[in-house]
Amino acid sequence: MTPQFTMLKDDFTIDPTASIVFALFGTMAEEEARLSKERMMRGRIAKREKGKFIGGNILFGYAYDPETDIIHIDETERDAVIEIFERYANGESKRQIAKNLVDRGQLRYDSYSTACVMMGRMLRRSEYAGIKADTYDYPAIISQELYYKVRARVRIIN
Repeated sequence: MTPQFTMLKDDFTIDPTASIVFALFGTMAEEEARLSKERMMRGRIAKREKGKFIGGNILFGYAYDPETDIIHIDETERDAVIEIFERYANGESKRQIAKNLVDRGQLRYDSYSTACVMMGRMLRRSEYAGIKADTYDYPAIISQELYYKVRARVRIIN
């Protein structure tokens, strides 16, 4: 009626029954953690397939609507994204573009160097043209033609 076991025997050695029970509890806990992780990943995959936001950083030019769980174009940053791609495609340097946009307050970075680095990353992102990568389905801000023109220039310079 009152099942119990002790960890140590009288001679302070580990009781074999206790050892088996603790090994069993440990195995059950590991299995439950694995199953929980699988359920969470299935849920994240299903949510992503529906186009829902599941966390992480959102690209410049986009915003997240918590009511619908969807990423949409941020109208206040949209024009800056288009300007960056168009000016870079027309031969301007990232430094020139960054200086101009930071001075006008259209980029949220506090230094030209940081803005240049972020613009370099931005110019490589296919999501801006609506081309799906390993991330969410971002709506297109620029045309695919402009994206490929910029990508050709990025490859030549780098």
